[in-house]
Amino acid sequence: MPLFEFFVETVQKNYEILPFDSLCASVYSDIVSRLKEKGTPAPKIDLMIASTAIANGLILVTRNIKDFEPIAEVSTLLLENWF
Repeated sequence: MPLFEFFVETVQKNYEILPFDSLCASVYSDIVSRLKEKGTPAPKIDLMIASTAIANGLILVTRNIKDFEPIAEVSTLLLENWF
């Protein structure tokens, strides 16, 4: 099964897909500005994931805590590692 088919048939039917909306974008820009002040930039995709979690009042569960810690230091991002 091609990846796109798998996504449509499995992921979209079983999980809510959260949009990157204007609230996420506002949170994103705030975090970018705070990180810039500290001189600690972060990858755009990590910022988008974190912003989406914050904007939706969610805890970000990841095995990759280290990459998200600088974002958590300048925001309200909550992190958990279940592994």
